[in-house]
Amino acid sequence: MERERLPEVVYLTSEGALRRRSDSPEVMPEQLEHLKKLDRDFSQFKFLVVFEAGPYCCAGSSFVIFEFEDGEFPKTVYLESFEGARYFEVADTVASFQSAFDESAEKAMPMKDFQLL
Repeated sequence: MERERLPEVVYLTSEGALRRRSDSPEVMPEQLEHLKKLDRDFSQFKFLVVFEAGPYCCAGSSFVIFEFEDGEFPKTVYLESFEGARYFEVADTVASFQSAFDESAEKAMPMKDFQLL
């Protein structure tokens, strides 16, 4: 079965997440190039909040906002932590997460423009 259209993924992360060392510093440029390739090849938009952007409201939190095209399911926020997972469908709660994401994204730059020095 083929999809007519790939899902759209908008991803926001911090420069600190990219700079966190894994096995060796040599791996970091390869990882960044892989993310840039994914950004070119799929319907994904990755944004990076660089250190110079300062604090942003999504720092330290991780969540996913699911939005469904056909309206069959409500817009939903998914939170996962070491204690378990939670889903939120209440419009005011979802709007709060969307607002935090949008505000953070305003401070971000496209992943494809980031240079690892």
